Amino acid sequence: MIRPVIGAAALAAALIALVLSPVRFGADVRRAAGVKAVQLGLAPLGAAIFRPLARGGDAVAQNNLAILLNKGVGVARDPVEAARLLNAAATAGLARAQVNLLLLRSPCDSGERSRALAGLEGFARAGDRRAASFVGDCLSWFPDTVTRAAGARLFLAAAEIATGSADPDEELKFGWLLMKHVEDLDGLGSAAEAMKPPVAKAAARYLLRAAEHGRAAAYEGIGLLSARALRLLADDPVAARVAAHSPDEWIMAAADAGHPRSRCTVGVKLATRLAAQGARASDADRKKLAGLFQTCLKDRDPRQVIFKDGREQTIGHYRLFDVWMKDEAFLVMSPRYDDYDHDIVAQEDAVRRIVNLAQNL
Repeated sequence: MIRPVIGAAALAAALIALVLSPVRFGADVRRAAGVKAVQLGLAPLGAAIFRPLARGGDAVAQNNLAILLNKGVGVARDPVEAARLLNAAATAGLARAQVNLLLLRSPCDSGERSRALAGLEGFARAGDRRAASFVGDCLSWFPDTVTRAAGARLFLAAAEIATGSADPDEELKFGWLLMKHVEDLDGLGSAAEAMKPPVAKAAARYLLRAAEHGRAAAYEGIGLLSARALRLLADDPVAARVAAHSPDEWIMAAADAGHPRSRCTVGVKLATRLAAQGARASDADRKKLAGLFQTCLKDRDPRQVIFKDGREQTIGHYRLFDVWMKDEAFLVMSPRYDDYDHDIVAQEDAVRRIVNLAQNL
């Protein structure tokens, strides 16, 4: 316990020393220290580090200070100064600042959606994987018929870029988005029909990768692919991997890996089977059912926003919430990551059903 406290104090002392050192000293080191301070929940200290660098024309520091000012994290919110700094960083050629301005001026959920998509696609192709993640968001928000049919290739390109660093969260995200996109292509003509197999195959690849990288929710997605789109995978090596288990077995794999939503599904099925036996369930089955029941009863989506120590946080742990601060140059918002682990309505229904069925065990 003492060592972590000493380490944190030493880090804080080092960061403060950087704030007090001459502006010309170690701009790269100072900037990195400011980023680390924000990531550690010391946003006021991070802002203090960024300010002199921003005044000196450092584009990344201008961008990052602008984001803190725009969000009001660690500093008083000042959207006017944030806009000035973002424009300065963008004019200096910082691509991330240009992405941030695009997201602010042309939201994907507005009439500027086409402009946003075109701009984000350009940044994604230049190597910004966060921009590629936003492309996926844009394509999935309020999709119209034209976007669904014409956007499949763009969806696939964005997925390849966003998942290029083997980020399991992006793999899970695009696996699910592409799986849903297969259904969105139904009834849109021959061109859309021709895109369904490559979209389904990409969905399978990303979900299998996410599963390999420890994301239990991927097993649930693979199970849905097995049930809904196996025929579309027929001439691809992923077909055998998806068909290796039935949809129910994939859900069981997700439950065994700790996936809350699947554990509730399996709990209801187990309670239904035990209740139908007409005899007292074994102690082992009752213990297993109790564990599944507790998951449904206690596990909840932790994404409830609070502000603590100058930083946006959530009640409970949700590692994707702070994606906006993970890179050297901050984002004005995080890409969208749906909660593939929880379904509160389904979990509450599962609790009621298990309670009713358990009375007969």
